[in-house]
Amino acid sequence: VAVGEELEIVCYTQEGYDIKYYIDDKEVADVSTLDLEDGTDYTDGEEIIFKTKLWFLTAVKETSNGVYRCKGFYKDDIVGDTTVTFHVLVFSDMVTYRAEPFGGDVKLLCYKVVQTGSYMKYYYMGTQDESVAPEIGKTIEKGGKQYQEHFWVLGEMTEEKQGKYKCESFVMEQKIVSMTSDLLGYTLTAPVGVLSDTGTATVDCIYKGPTADTMLWYLDGVKINSGITTSGTSADRQDGVTVNSLTVDSTLKIVKCEYELSGNYDIKISKEVLVTHAALSKIEEVTAYFTDDVQIKCDYTGSDNPDIIWYDMTDPEKPNPITSTDENDNVYIEKTVDGKKQSVELYLKDLGYKQAPLSCNIEFAHSTRSDLKYVNKQLTTMKRIGFSQELPNNIMSLPGTITLKCAWGSSDTPASVEWKIDGEPPQIDTSETKSFGYQMESTLEVTVVENTGGTYTCIFKDGLDNVGETETQLYGASLEIDQGKEFYPTLDDNRIKCTLTTQGTAAMTWLKDQQVVETSASQEVEIVDTAEIVLTSLKMDPLLDGIYICQVTAYGETFSKEIELAHTGVVIDGPQEIIVRSSEAITLTCNAASRAKIGKIRWDVNGNRLPQGKFENSDYVDFQMSSKLITNPVEDAITYGGKVLDYECVAATAAGLVKEYKEITVLALELTPVNVVAVEGTWELTCTVISDIKPKFVVMKKGDEEKKKWADFMLKSE
Repeated sequence: VAVGEELEIVCYTQEGYDIKYYIDDKEVADVSTLDLEDGTDYTDGEEIIFKTKLWFLTAVKETSNGVYRCKGFYKDDIVGDTTVTFHVLVFSDMVTYRAEPFGGDVKLLCYKVVQTGSYMKYYYMGTQDESVAPEIGKTIEKGGKQYQEHFWVLGEMTEEKQGKYKCESFVMEQKIVSMTSDLLGYTLTAPVGVLSDTGTATVDCIYKGPTADTMLWYLDGVKINSGITTSGTSADRQDGVTVNSLTVDSTLKIVKCEYELSGNYDIKISKEVLVTHAALSKIEEVTAYFTDDVQIKCDYTGSDNPDIIWYDMTDPEKPNPITSTDENDNVYIEKTVDGKKQSVELYLKDLGYKQAPLSCNIEFAHSTRSDLKYVNKQLTTMKRIGFSQELPNNIMSLPGTITLKCAWGSSDTPASVEWKIDGEPPQIDTSETKSFGYQMESTLEVTVVENTGGTYTCIFKDGLDNVGETETQLYGASLEIDQGKEFYPTLDDNRIKCTLTTQGTAAMTWLKDQQVVETSASQEVEIVDTAEIVLTSLKMDPLLDGIYICQVTAYGETFSKEIELAHTGVVIDGPQEIIVRSSEAITLTCNAASRAKIGKIRWDVNGNRLPQGKFENSDYVDFQMSSKLITNPVEDAITYGGKVLDYECVAATAAGLVKEYKEITVLALELTPVNVVAVEGTWELTCTVISDIKPKFVVMKKGDEEKKKWADFMLKSE
């Protein structure tokens, strides 16, 4: 049953007996509250006559849903029982009239019945719209049914969106919900605030929309009847009011214009305007010629206590408040208070050429209505004439092509540009100039030759006879690295020298992995001809391998050269050449280093491989392996036939063989056998002379007794 409809319930009993009435299983104690009428008698098939009573529910309400029952009696027996359970369709054929402000967001509320098989339909101006994607809200219960909120999102209110909208909810083919919204738009404009430095202030409200026959003005909640003006029609009108008696002691007042929409809309719309007495300084557009310091003052005089804030409006969507009070900053403010006068002065320093949009905002807030605020904005633009980009005082560059760039800005008239080299126009003008409104940018390509330079001047002129010059001193430079040993096996320091040749001032340093090499000298010097820096920290340690950069910093710019140093090789301890003069064992140590894994180390002498038992290898740790050889050079000289022995250490790496040798010269005698146990007979001693020259004689001794001198090499003796 829909709201407002009538429901009739027929109850039965036998003559002379009562009927009892129940709502939601609770008996109605006072039947006089019910709308009852006698009905027509009813005779059943057994010829029993029943009396009928009609129970009416007129003008059903949202809360009328439930279980209604009446019981008829014959004596104590129930002879009639009528039960009706019904729901109230609270959203059946509902019509609402909506007036929404143009530019605001609009959502229309619809309800979908929560029941299996339910669905929605949407119509605009009688035509079904199947593209609606509703925004789902909460679930409510009314009239005994559950409904889910479905918001028809229309977005921004425009004239094209005015009209009739209908949404319907069905269960199977039965329409349960039908809601119509008659939507119209309106505009109501008024200033957020009005400031006056006189005794009066005028507030205007402009309305356009559905008919509004009634319009009222209020001042701080009290209706105003005087000083009112009206023009236009009830659907397109302008209304004004004059507020008097404003003094320097006045504080913020609330003026409200209120419109009552006529007809079915029956709503009120209004605007509230803050009004006060205030005297403000007027901020003009600021133009600064060839200066880096500018001051702009923003003043307020009145009895309110507004916040005065300067904003950088470079990005209008995100104004940046200027809050610093530090005089060392390039931009800062200074606040002063003198009675009812407040002043905030903005200081701009060291900005060069810049056109900066600025705003001084005086922000008012009502003392008791925190939702009512008004911001008075005074926008200005600080303009400059001069260089927006000057040439650096000095430039140092390696050979190649560089680009010099300068830029000029003028708020009044375009400019022209001229380049000079050592005071004269360039023989071949390679400059390029671009203009952007009253701003101009010019570039000049320069070919830098090492150890040469010159003075380059950029000159701008504009139509107001403003002239600006900027110049730079260019120094050509060369940077060379004495590579030393790029792949070197050595236990000594390896000195890598980096030499800068130029004129001017520069700092030099060595870098590895973006860190300064601590043992390299970093210096800043006035260079007459050349300056050099030496890297001395590299011993044979593969952990120090990598890219080393010689970096030069001059006049704010850097340039560099690099070298890759890596250790791969072997080193045998001791001097390269050794002379052995006695028949004793010696120890040779070989150290091998390689980033490619070392599998093993072996030893060769004069091309002959020594047995494994003569040497011992360490493990491969931190890219290194060592081997220790114990041998007797005299025995090796006899065994391998030669007084000059080349002991070669061979490291087998994943990248190949790496070798190093040590030369040993043997100058010695050997008497064999060392010990003799003899009986009767003949025995022989052999004295072997190992020498690079033929001996003149050999002396044989028994104890300390010299037996004889012989000139030949071999001798048989008793």
